[in-house]
Amino acid sequence: MRRAAARRSDTPPEVLERLVRAHGDVLHIEPLLVEHPNFPRHRLRTFVDEPDPRVQYLALRDPELPVTTLQRLAAASEPFLRRAGPPAIPTSPMSC
Repeated sequence: MRRAAARRSDTPPEVLERLVRAHGDVLHIEPLLVEHPNFPRHRLRTFVDEPDPRVQYLALRDPELPVTTLQRLAAASEPFLRRAGPPAIPTSPMSC
């Protein structure tokens, strides 16, 4: 169902978001749900607060994610979240 939703041009935004929140996205199979033209990209930053680290990871696709949020993800206990962040996340406001 997830791949079919990603391939259908008429998949509603709320369906795409619900699928991603429930299961994350399968990053090695294209097309990604979060890359669907109907995906509500403004909702990406809300994924940071999801309990599933696979969903949190997708918040990194938001190009306007605040530095404080990037720092919080970098401090996460899941190694793949730490590795996924940008290489130089400022650790204090003075280093910005």
